[in-house]
Amino acid sequence: MSRLEAASAAQQRIWLSHMLNEGDSSHTVSNALCFSGPLDVGRLRAAVRAVVRRHEALRTTYRLEGARLVQRIEDDADVLQPDVDLRAIPRVERAAAAAAVATADARRRFDLERGPVMRATLVSVGPLEHRLLLTVHHIAIDRWSRHVLVRELAHLYGALAADRPAPLPEPLQYATYAARERRAASTPGYAESLEHWKRRLAQASPVRLSPRPRGAGSRPAGYRSFVLAAGALAPLRALAREARVTFFVAMLAVIDVLLFRLTAAEDIVVAVPHANRGKPGTETLVGCVVEMQLLRVDLSGDPSFREVLRRARDVVLDAHRHGGVPFDALLQELGLANDAGRPPLCNVVLAFANDPDPVPELAGLAVRVEESLADTAKFDLTLSFIDRGDAIDGCIEYDAGLFTGAQLDALVSHLAALAAGAALLPDRPVLDLPLTVTEEGA
Repeated sequence: MSRLEAASAAQQRIWLSHMLNEGDSSHTVSNALCFSGPLDVGRLRAAVRAVVRRHEALRTTYRLEGARLVQRIEDDADVLQPDVDLRAIPRVERAAAAAAVATADARRRFDLERGPVMRATLVSVGPLEHRLLLTVHHIAIDRWSRHVLVRELAHLYGALAADRPAPLPEPLQYATYAARERRAASTPGYAESLEHWKRRLAQASPVRLSPRPRGAGSRPAGYRSFVLAAGALAPLRALAREARVTFFVAMLAVIDVLLFRLTAAEDIVVAVPHANRGKPGTETLVGCVVEMQLLRVDLSGDPSFREVLRRARDVVLDAHRHGGVPFDALLQELGLANDAGRPPLCNVVLAFANDPDPVPELAGLAVRVEESLADTAKFDLTLSFIDRGDAIDGCIEYDAGLFTGAQLDALVSHLAALAAGAALLPDRPVLDLPLTVTEEGA
């Protein structure tokens, strides 16, 4: 048995982008749970099936009925793929072979009409070493949902291994969440917030960081990982405390100044993913709930970094006051076409997390989580930071058709110099702040 429900605005956008970009893997979320120890394969499979039965988004397909996109929610979905056994090949070749299997799986295109929207593949690397590849289409999952899925999988496996009940609270289903979202759109508060965002983003345009023309179709992704050292960040943390802003606001201000210095654009718009999990039940919901908030900061008037901090703080507080408007609904209201799934108002994303991803605990097993990197860039630049309390782990996904590796190396260098220099010279105009360590020390 199955039932039909209206698709949410986010599902419609992701579906359209998927259909327009054949072969594009930018909407694929792929992770590997790497197990060391005696794995009970049968119980792991049972735990995967149980998680799929718990969450409708993992057993939903999509189709057009006339001009309307609908969700087709099935009672179950067979997400388990044939096992891959690499134990017969030479040991020194197994890690590379396992990586190749994961890459191939991440590149396999989903059929959103036939399903399933999730794949689970067990790869055996050694007698006590296995990897469970969990590959899900973004239409069914976001970063928070991924944590829910992994946490529940670990809980259910542990219960099955111990032969005990595994009670979990009944989760909120995505179709119910989408219906709530549609009802909220008819309230006076929603209309007020929508008008606010329309005014706030009027005539906004993305900064242009590269003179190169964008190629048609999918955009190849490149990556740069780096660390901002604790010692270099300590003055910025102290300035944030003095200014009574969060460290996220301080990093947003640094990014805004960096974009201003690189482009001379005084009107800077940065997209920030917002988990959108504040309403009851959403903490255990699996589905694409994340919303993009567009933070527009004005850098005109030759401001100091302290002034940019204040402006960034006000913008963030303003965004929180007027939350609840889905980004896709806002795009529709503004009459802006969504170019291949990329927001037309912004091409730079700042993703900031205060803690690293939690590592699940499975009975009798050591576990680590590996995330596969997408082949396709969603934006010109996506800057991801994990704040570990002292240092920051950073990773930049970039459009390799627009930037070279050398340009990204320079960008990271400028970022580190600005983060240090702005904190040491907060009252100096941002146009005069150092972009290199050499300048800073001069």
